[in-house]
Amino acid sequence: MSSDFRAALAGQVLAIDPAKLEGLLARGASPKSAISQRSAPRSDLGSRGVMVLPLLGFLDFRPSWLMELFGGTSILQFSQRFDEAIADPSVNGIVLEVDSPGGTVAGISELSGKVFAARAKKPIVAFISPLAASAAFWVASSAGEVVITPSGEAGSIGVVLIHEEVSGANAKAGITFTVLRSTPEKYEANAVEPLSDSAKAYLQKQLNTIYGRFVEDVARNRGVSTATVLARFGHGRSMLADAAVRAGLADRLGSIEGAITSAGRTPAERRSLANLNRNRRRLAAGLPIPPSIASLRRNMGFPRTPASQPGHRLQRTHAARPLRR
Repeated sequence: MSSDFRAALAGQVLAIDPAKLEGLLARGASPKSAISQRSAPRSDLGSRGVMVLPLLGFLDFRPSWLMELFGGTSILQFSQRFDEAIADPSVNGIVLEVDSPGGTVAGISELSGKVFAARAKKPIVAFISPLAASAAFWVASSAGEVVITPSGEAGSIGVVLIHEEVSGANAKAGITFTVLRSTPEKYEANAVEPLSDSAKAYLQKQLNTIYGRFVEDVARNRGVSTATVLARFGHGRSMLADAAVRAGLADRLGSIEGAITSAGRTPAERRSLANLNRNRRRLAAGLPIPPSIASLRRNMGFPRTPASQPGHRLQRTHAARPLRR
């Protein structure tokens, strides 16, 4: 990571895959134009009424100079576009097109909750091509169905905070800084003094809190327990597409065309698919598939309900008619 970029991110809690970010930075400023061209919402409203919302590049809460240099997505702007798509009666479904190493955590949990709640209003499908790491997966996992390209990666569930401290270099250069503060905790994690044990413990506590929220949100989104996320979802590592599907991070391998088809399904088709995906996730987590109510009644020896018995409709019709004399 370049020193300027590292300095800009110092002290911020990040939900990002550092190795993937290194690759983005190594390409220089060239991704900016490509990302900006792909970042505008696209629609397939003529045939299926599906809106495609790209979630690309470095994720930051507001537009920033980092996004200007390297390309990326403002979470605030993306959230506004998502709200507009949900409110638009001509939009029948939404595809989140995800290709991002993650970014800052500001606004991510809120967006994840918004997408999850909107599943009750319209079908939402996340299409990962090729990467949904950390904060990007936090959002992608909120969709009702997660589709990943066969060469893709997903996961990197975790957060990191970089503290840059240059007091040793300053001392060698003969530079001395004196910090005056109102309380011992004020400006404690600065770059010109060694990080104290109490400051380190406080920052670690913050990280643990945000990580716990991350895990809880992913567990809710994917319909599994937090224990499953901690044990099976990569331990902070990204997982290749096949492994991600087996572990339950994604529902299936597929393409953007298939994701659009899924988002344009009828309500009955969506209910059937939701049941199928729920059972897939339970199997991936090593959990049994719950039986249907009808099979439970049969196994417990209950008689068939009157509505399912032969002649029931005829008997009910006759009973409802008065006798003619």
